[in-house]
Amino acid sequence: MEHAKFSASGSYRWTNCSASLSLEENIVSLDSSFSKEGVFAHDVAYKTVTNNLDEEDKIFITDEMLSSAKLYASYIDNLTTDKSENYFEKKVYFGDSINVDDSLAFGTADAIIYNAESKTLHVIDYKYGKGIKVDAKDNTQLILYAIGAYQELSKDKDKDINTITIHIVQPRINNFNFHSFSLEELVNVWIPFFKQKIEIIKTKPVFNPSYFVCKFCKAKPICSALKSKTIDLHSFISQNSKIESVKEDEIKDILLNSNLILDYLTSIKDYVYNKALESEIFAGHTIAKGKSVRKIKEELLPDLEKEIGMGLHKKTPLGVIEIEKILKTFNRDISDFVQIIEQKPVLIQVNN
Repeated sequence: MEHAKFSASGSYRWTNCSASLSLEENIVSLDSSFSKEGVFAHDVAYKTVTNNLDEEDKIFITDEMLSSAKLYASYIDNLTTDKSENYFEKKVYFGDSINVDDSLAFGTADAIIYNAESKTLHVIDYKYGKGIKVDAKDNTQLILYAIGAYQELSKDKDKDINTITIHIVQPRINNFNFHSFSLEELVNVWIPFFKQKIEIIKTKPVFNPSYFVCKFCKAKPICSALKSKTIDLHSFISQNSKIESVKEDEIKDILLNSNLILDYLTSIKDYVYNKALESEIFAGHTIAKGKSVRKIKEELLPDLEKEIGMGLHKKTPLGVIEIEKILKTFNRDISDFVQIIEQKPVLIQVNN
């Protein structure tokens, strides 16, 4: 998949932490279960809004995913008129507008709607995730999509735009919000804003670690600035000073940065895990086989209950060990009624 250096989706990061771009440059993205789910959910939403979702597709779609896609389609319908021009999964380029090559600055907008009657350009971003509530106001991802859409639509002199409205559709947490601003603001405020950020990146990039800036940064595990910030937050006791209790303002600082610290530690563990998978041992750690877990085959329980003449469910289902003890009294082997589930390999420290 083609990736933009100055991506719209990563714009919150590169506009706030200009040095992150060069640090991320040679790091390969690893797809997580969440990112794969998001890609699939967007495909479902696209097929739903374009009426291309067939019955075979629905076999693999959860009720929640389908319901979310329908809410997204309904939201689009409410913005659409007979004279609207609708673009879905539209790739837009915005490099020329912010002083970089178009080949380095682009993104795919979930939906763009141009309404000639109201002279309004709508840009909609569909969010399937529910961990972080996303706002439309000052949303740099959506604003860059709007710049790209304007860059393309303005080539047609018959298309007159007065108003930009950017929308977030996040159905799983009932988050539907939008923000409108004038074309004048887009041209005179936001385009210069991005040009300034690009100039900083080109001339004097700096690090600016914080929870939301670092959240999706690929370079997070190897970022010295983030490491320094988290270490500074832990360094309360100097080796050459008397031991003192942590002061209230220090506790406040830790609490305010707790998400950043936890997220950083998780990224370090994931980074070492993936490196150890490649090279067997990395940073004093290796990968060990995950434990095997026995799980009762629920669909076989009714037959088993009939066979032994007793129920194996109370207020809650009995566990494997409890059922195994019961079956021993009937000289019955539990192996026919369990499946073995191999858990994910685990990261362990190498003994020196």
